[in-house]
Amino acid sequence: MNQPTQVKVGATVYTIEDMHPIVDKLGDEWGNADYCANKITISTKLSTSRYREVLLHEIFHCIFYEWDMQPEDAEERTVSAFAFGMMAVMKDNPAVFKWLMK
Repeated sequence: MNQPTQVKVGATVYTIEDMHPIVDKLGDEWGNADYCANKITISTKLSTSRYREVLLHEIFHCIFYEWDMQPEDAEERTVSAFAFGMMAVMKDNPAVFKWLMK
């Protein structure tokens, strides 16, 4: 299975792209979630396993944003939002999670 090119988080579809070469060259960022452009970018310098970890990390950021989480939210609200968010993302994107588990 090829690397996924998009992931649906809530009602939003995010494209998954390689990080711009100039940003990637700086080396201080492994991944980024851009909520305005609906885009996740990931460094091409990472090993395959690290790339997968960073993709999942960025998906978590998207869940945080899409479920309107706030830094001051209580633990129970945070855990509930991530549980519902991850269930939705996994159901909407089985191929992405199959690729992540390789």
